[in-house]
Amino acid sequence: MERPTTAFGCAGAPVSAEVMSRASDQLIRDFAEAFSFGDVQRLTPFLDDEVVSAWGDSLTFFGRRRLLDVWRRLFRTYRGVEVHIDKLVIDDRLVIAELRYVLRTHERTEVSVPAMAVFETADDRIVRWSDHADMSEVGTRDRDLILRLAGARW
Repeated sequence: MERPTTAFGCAGAPVSAEVMSRASDQLIRDFAEAFSFGDVQRLTPFLDDEVVSAWGDSLTFFGRRRLLDVWRRLFRTYRGVEVHIDKLVIDDRLVIAELRYVLRTHERTEVSVPAMAVFETADDRIVRWSDHADMSEVGTRDRDLILRLAGARW
């Protein structure tokens, strides 16, 4: 499998040294980089066994295995999936990220989904993740596909 091009970084707001947790900051950056490989095995070490992930107001996933199943299906559906971090704000174990998911279809088109994510970390793992994507900028076909993938039963 070809390694996708990754682009991530922080253009972020200044954070004082005494508030900033380098461990949480680096954990989320490393997670974004690993996500861009499209391999759920690379993501496993970043997630707590009992991770809770909420996507918007309607979908919540409980547990690492369930969340990895969702991503496995996403990686099969798209030729490439990248996470681009535009801005991070860190407060100890809480990380707020302004980001974009870039999905590359097999037809060689690209879908960019802007999102805000809130991560809670503990013991070098993500324990909670709330993701709020702005689907208004995504075409109807891709929006329906993304929602169908996320809500599918395995």
